[in-house]
Amino acid sequence: MVETEEAEKDEFDKARDISDRHNRELLVSLLRANGKKTVELYGFWVGDSEAFPKSPQAFENISLERILDSGFRFKEQVLYRVHIESDIGN
Repeated sequence: MVETEEAEKDEFDKARDISDRHNRELLVSLLRANGKKTVELYGFWVGDSEAFPKSPQAFENISLERILDSGFRFKEQVLYRVHIESDIGN
């Protein structure tokens, strides 16, 4: 199934996948380098109509390695607790 999905991707999709992977690898490197065991990340979109980010609607505990999964995407209004060195499975 993965081979079929890859074959159906156009050049734009392939370039986006490469860029996404590169960005995830850079984020993981940055988080590893900070020296902390756990880091909290909260994303909000620039250009939202409000001046300040909204309160988190959900919380997720994830491992650092989860960020490298090809299907992983940060969700809006979710506060992530990233465990740098942990056995968290997600």
